[in-house]
Amino acid sequence: MQGRKIPAVVPGTILTTLIQNWIHPDPDIGLNQSRIPDIFHAGRNVYTYWFCNSLRVPQGTGLQQGGRVRLILHGINYSGRIFIDGDEVLGGAPIKGMYLRHTVDITQQLKQCETDECSLAVLVSPPDHVGCVDKGGQGGDHMIAKDVTAPYVEGWDWILPVPDRNTGIWDHVELLTTGPVALQHPYVFAERVTPEQPLSKGASIRSEVTLDNSTSKTWSGVITAKIWPVEGPHCRQDTAHRTQAAVPGRSTACGQSYRPAGKHADMEAGYACRTGRAVVQWTECVVVPPGSTVHNLKPCLIEKPALWWPIHLGGQALYHLEVTLHLDGFGLSDRVVQRFGIREIESRIDQDLEGHTFYVNGVKVFIRGGNYIASDWMLRWSTQRYRDEVRMHAEMGLNMIRLWAGAACARAPFYEACDEAGILVWQEFWITGDCNGRGATPDSPVSDHSWPLDHALYVASAADTVRRLRSHACVALWCGGNEQVPAADLDAALCAMLPQRPLGDTAPSASMCADLEGACLADVPCNLDSTRAYVSGSLWSGFGQGHGDFSDGPYGIQEPASFFDPAFYRWPFNPEVGSVGVPEAETMRDIFPDPAQAAPPEYHRLPSGLVEEVPNAAWQAHTYISYGDPPKGVRNQILLYGEPSSLEDFCGLAQIANYVQYRALMEGWASGMWERFTGLLLWKTQNPWAGLRGQMYDWRLAQTGGFYGVRCACQPLHVQLNLHTMQARPTPSATYTFLPPGTQN
Repeated sequence: MQGRKIPAVVPGTILTTLIQNWIHPDPDIGLNQSRIPDIFHAGRNVYTYWFCNSLRVPQGTGLQQGGRVRLILHGINYSGRIFIDGDEVLGGAPIKGMYLRHTVDITQQLKQCETDECSLAVLVSPPDHVGCVDKGGQGGDHMIAKDVTAPYVEGWDWILPVPDRNTGIWDHVELLTTGPVALQHPYVFAERVTPEQPLSKGASIRSEVTLDNSTSKTWSGVITAKIWPVEGPHCRQDTAHRTQAAVPGRSTACGQSYRPAGKHADMEAGYACRTGRAVVQWTECVVVPPGSTVHNLKPCLIEKPALWWPIHLGGQALYHLEVTLHLDGFGLSDRVVQRFGIREIESRIDQDLEGHTFYVNGVKVFIRGGNYIASDWMLRWSTQRYRDEVRMHAEMGLNMIRLWAGAACARAPFYEACDEAGILVWQEFWITGDCNGRGATPDSPVSDHSWPLDHALYVASAADTVRRLRSHACVALWCGGNEQVPAADLDAALCAMLPQRPLGDTAPSASMCADLEGACLADVPCNLDSTRAYVSGSLWSGFGQGHGDFSDGPYGIQEPASFFDPAFYRWPFNPEVGSVGVPEAETMRDIFPDPAQAAPPEYHRLPSGLVEEVPNAAWQAHTYISYGDPPKGVRNQILLYGEPSSLEDFCGLAQIANYVQYRALMEGWASGMWERFTGLLLWKTQNPWAGLRGQMYDWRLAQTGGFYGVRCACQPLHVQLNLHTMQARPTPSATYTFLPPGTQN
């Protein structure tokens, strides 16, 4: 490890650390990105770094009696080699894959430490195929898609390439001390007690946990499980209490006792417990052989549970499941806590419209949501930023966020925030049409459906992602890719992991998945989650045209009345439709401190009378798009309110245009709610960098006019003017009865 040491940012990327230490300029500012060496030309070694720290040997963990210590890297991009006191672990085999958590048992290495502190070093290397971004557009030359990593880092039409391709330790690092057996992958979900009885009358809580025995010995012990409602401002008040009834304990086979709580303490129908909304606790005996074993806990019946609902439909009641394991002859071995919500999510293909339709707890939900890339293009994110971004989606009245496949790298706090805010999540895996077989261009002629090259790593990463997210109430849909389906064997693996299909789905991938039902593919974990649907791609199974044709968009400025025209968009669910997004002047001055770069576009009047905008090079680099479209006859929407004379004027008028544009877009879809449409997702609601298009709030988290336009259009009670028919009416979601003055309800 030669060279100068600098303070590292973890979680973060190498470029984050270099910027933090003033080695490279901030690429969000002006044309700074062009001053940072791109990895393709500079070489992978330029962004290959050692991350060094020290570890204190945990005391009192019973290492000599079978206790274990594990190092967990929750996110590394792309590969890493781990050293303890200079000795490489894992026999020199590198860990690899952006989306795969890596758990390394370092017990033996810590036992050999001569002091109470050991050195830890991780050599982090970039993706194997970093790609050339000199000419490419959507995903550069697409080579990055050969690896299981985020393809957006080669650049898109809305973002510049990321010079280090997001190399680094991008999620947190954890040192976990346990006994001989660790508890992993807790999973909990709710089912109806009978098909006829709604979930609100009673929920059968099913749960499982993986018992990981790292020793060569078979252990026996007792699992204690407890369920209780989460308290907090996001929860419904009728769940925010904890009571424990004094019910006599009953013996189990291993001489322990359980204490079911609530007024029903009787054991029925094989349930471990039966209760209302109070604390529930029970115990089970286990025998754990060496290796990993999935243990299904006894089901628990909760009567009249508080349900989790999307925003505007009800509260977001949440519960905790705590599982502890005590081993005979050792004591407490491990403890895990998993939060969950009680709800049903169902996907159907509407028989009349042939559009994808979501049902939550039996209620049909019209989707108004947004596409989300990543919180930050250098992965400099925090729990508070996630909460702020999700909160702003909720404040706009949106009920879904799609994690677009070109990134799809949100950390745990994002999903926790969506659970609490009532925001449904469309979760995609890492396939994009541009890079994976549908995006060949003269400048980027190779786009291969079979990528990534390492299918085993992709399957392992997908399985780990499912295990990590499946207990979250907010996750509503699994999707194989953006505008493309995964290669046949990868799609088959996802079908085996995620066996639920949308009801009425006739897509070829659904038939293929049905053929796999009950069969387990080699080295593919089956039936990891059957509580929400899997679709193979974002333009299949009732989205867009429904069978893969490019049928999303458009992505530019429109005349506001166009959104209300029945001929504007003909398919029932549009997964991507977007427009402009210039932020306010204060943000623009932060992005362009050079006044010459901050200058607004010039206006050139054409013979048609329409106006063409000519932005400067800095605005073009930040992917600005015009507020007029002369070839399509769209007037400049800023000039409708006057010609700006300064940057402040331009940005102020742009906020009016943003407001009108996005309000009309959302109201246009609402005008066809359930008659022509089942949902839409904005492209995009946010930008992971200082971009100038497609955003409801900017990279500084300052709202644009589009934020307020969407918020106005998505009010639960909203009267709108149809700009095509010039008739006013409340949106269909406003189920209110208006009574004449003086009448009583």
